[in-house]
Amino acid sequence: MKKKVNLDEKHGLRALTRGEIKTLRKNGLSIEKIDKLDPDRQNEMIDCVLEMIMAEKADELPNPEALSVFNRIIELTYGDEKSEKNSSRPGKKSAPGKNQKK
Repeated sequence: MKKKVNLDEKHGLRALTRGEIKTLRKNGLSIEKIDKLDPDRQNEMIDCVLEMIMAEKADELPNPEALSVFNRIIELTYGDEKSEKNSSRPGKKSAPGKNQKK
């Protein structure tokens, strides 16, 4: 029987560094505001993040898997909702695409 491999192991995923996040912001791409970007800019952000973490391997991913990988990278960068709720650190923001109060 085949062992199920998680995305982190399969693709060597990691959190974005502070420098990578700054680079995205300099290009007008703020992960915290992804839901407010038009679809073309959202796709641009997804492409940038995937290329930062996976380099040229990102283009080989089927689109549904690429979206899962992007979401996992954001989760690794900002944490998931469970750990976020248990965190007492000030200024902790939820990952984009999660239900947020306005």
